[in-house]
Amino acid sequence: MRAMCAKKQNPDPRKAIVTISLRFASSRDVLMGLFRHIESSSNWAINLMQPEDNPLTVAKLHAAERDGTNAIVITEPCSEELMLALAETPIPVASIGIKDAHLKSRKGTMVFVHNNNAAIGDMGARHFFSLGRFNSYGFVLAGPDDDWARERSDAFCARIAASAPNAEVRVFPTTADSGLEANIGALVNWIRALPKPAAIMAACDIRAIEVLDACERAGVSVPNAVAVLGVDNDELLCAHASTPLSSILPGHVDMGRITAETLEKMARQKSTPRQHRIVTVPPSKVVERESTHLRAPSAVLVDRARHFIQECASDGICVQDVASHLRVSRRLAEMRWRDATGGTIRAAIEDVRMAKLTKLLGSTRQPIAAIAAECGWHNADALSRAFQKRFGMSMREWRAKRHEARSL
Repeated sequence: MRAMCAKKQNPDPRKAIVTISLRFASSRDVLMGLFRHIESSSNWAINLMQPEDNPLTVAKLHAAERDGTNAIVITEPCSEELMLALAETPIPVASIGIKDAHLKSRKGTMVFVHNNNAAIGDMGARHFFSLGRFNSYGFVLAGPDDDWARERSDAFCARIAASAPNAEVRVFPTTADSGLEANIGALVNWIRALPKPAAIMAACDIRAIEVLDACERAGVSVPNAVAVLGVDNDELLCAHASTPLSSILPGHVDMGRITAETLEKMARQKSTPRQHRIVTVPPSKVVERESTHLRAPSAVLVDRARHFIQECASDGICVQDVASHLRVSRRLAEMRWRDATGGTIRAAIEDVRMAKLTKLLGSTRQPIAAIAAECGWHNADALSRAFQKRFGMSMREWRAKRHEARSL
């Protein structure tokens, strides 16, 4: 897969190979940072190689040397053979998140860009302190060879020891069978043994999701009995977890941007045969969700209702559908919504539908009947009355005025 980011005035852009797996949010964020710099100020043609279906090989590396490739960016561990070849290639190499002895011995241009894992662990501990005091703290490691996870754990434990010397701190050990049933069972027992309330940080979001699963199996309430914090802020995982997951957002976008900037600067300095740079990027912030946010049950209920309405209003849902989704009675759902917003669930559903309807009326030429159906309105008369009441004109009149205004 090739991504062309060359400026029009230069038909011969620099060439770069980026080997990266896009399965993870962290990698996608790194790539976003690379592209942001390239698109704004550089002149590169990027050849993306994904390890799953188009991995970088020694043969491809030698072909890149002959082809005049100007840079190689690696974000995934490679075979011993490829690492040796990367150590010898004259092409400048950037390693994002990978520490390798072969690359450290390179004689040519080399850039190492890493997360500041100690700062990530420290940020997690400080966030828990901002929530109040807990009776115990825990850190869940990742795989047995993941030194980055150990760095996060050590800093997390050090901060707690410094700020709460009498607090109990436990570390769930590294494991090669993360995600397997036996591992989850061990995690359940470990969580049960923590004095409550407890605060648990996991090395990454995937492990934090396993912690949430283990809490559910153990019958432990999140966040009331156990607060859970992940790392990477993978929106897909965090927002749709059984309890939406709070997570530390590392500086992955900055890592991509800094890599592109540094490679470009080093490429311009042709006089120095050996250039090695190490850049450590701090985390950005904690993105808080329900797993660490102690909130009134009614507020959580209303947030869940609001999210469901935003997602499903166009599907023709009614108030009872919202109540069923929340697993409460219609009366309780309507009462909690009214207390929090001053309005009604029915009106909220109509607002979402109407917002989508007016957007489509103003931006497309679809038939009004088709737009109405797409927005969840199946009663044409009811829609006409609601629209007339809200805007003081018919949908055709509203659309005509909007198009007229755009043409001026």
